[in-house]
Amino acid sequence: MESTELTVRLIVLFVPGIIETFIYEICQNRNDMNNRDFVINVVLSAFVSYSITYVIFKQLGGGVTFLDALLDSSVKISMTEIMVASVLSVALGYFEAQFVRGTMTLNRKRNEKSRKVRMSIWDNLFDEDDEYDGHVKIILKDQGIIYEGYVEKYSASLSNKKEICLRDVVKTDLKTGDELERISGTYLQIRDDEDVIMEMIKEEKA
Repeated sequence: MESTELTVRLIVLFVPGIIETFIYEICQNRNDMNNRDFVINVVLSAFVSYSITYVIFKQLGGGVTFLDALLDSSVKISMTEIMVASVLSVALGYFEAQFVRGTMTLNRKRNEKSRKVRMSIWDNLFDEDDEYDGHVKIILKDQGIIYEGYVEKYSASLSNKKEICLRDVVKTDLKTGDELERISGTYLQIRDDEDVIMEMIKEEKA
């Protein structure tokens, strides 16, 4: 079989997959699918369409010749199979788009919820009120150091770290309790997996 004839034969056999992929792209409003992803989606969706067609035809006492026609050029292509599979592929494209959209929405909501929880805890921790003036003691057990000072700036991140700037800092050795130094300010990066204790210090009013 000549290459041109083989190409035409493959295109005809995979028409349901091509239709399904186009429907998926339209429903998803996307045009960024590269050639590799397009071909993979066409092949997979074609097999799914023909598999459902096989189940339908089997219930009616028949079968499908898709695989035989794909592997053997002497087998005649069944246009009935292609038509049924193509009709099914329209629904499959729509459902694939809805499934992907639903999955993305679920993941986005989950990430937003996680981010809100982590941000709200961090924000509420330093939410100033009449009884708390932002004075904290940060115990970095991994480093064996205690930082005590006033919160100047802070930020929470989803990249496995938090940042905080302290002013009027007293730096103390965790083991001995000896004061190491006093500095006007310091910047700390706190990893989520770092062994940290943070104490909120309430200043007694005179």
